[in-house]
Amino acid sequence: MNEIMYYKEKIKRLNKIGVMISKEKDIDKLLNLMLDESITLTNSDAGSIYFKEEIEGQNLLVFKCSINRTKNVPFIGESIKIDETSVAGLAALRGNEVILNNNNDLKVNIDKSFDKKLNYETVNMIVIPMKNEVDKVVGVFQILNKKSLDGKIIPYNEEDIDLVKSLA
Repeated sequence: MNEIMYYKEKIKRLNKIGVMISKEKDIDKLLNLMLDESITLTNSDAGSIYFKEEIEGQNLLVFKCSINRTKNVPFIGESIKIDETSVAGLAALRGNEVILNNNNDLKVNIDKSFDKKLNYETVNMIVIPMKNEVDKVVGVFQILNKKSLDGKIIPYNEEDIDLVKSLA
């Protein structure tokens, strides 16, 4: 019975996103809604949406929306390089998703500068490049630190990954 309620709630939340996408004119409200619902649906702690922008001749990822359930996140407007010095930068550079779980042996550099500013620890993440209609990367959608019911960080599963991909 709990499984039926679980999926009913997921369907209800996804429907809410679909309705908002079709009605909401304010892009910032829409981004916040999509990120907040993604965090809730994956039972994660945090997430960010970046858009690719050219600033002073350099392609960067700029924080457009950021939510962290346990820390105050003052990163809106800050930027990171599109290169291999961060997971989001790597996903944007290569145009491929990056999934890191607790014991992931994938050799990817996790930029800890934001963690240090917040006294936070990123343990796992789903990072999906957002692409336009001609398959060009226009941004990055990332979700961090999936939690179990008792608050322990646990690995993301395929359902989580598919959900975040569909919203990105």
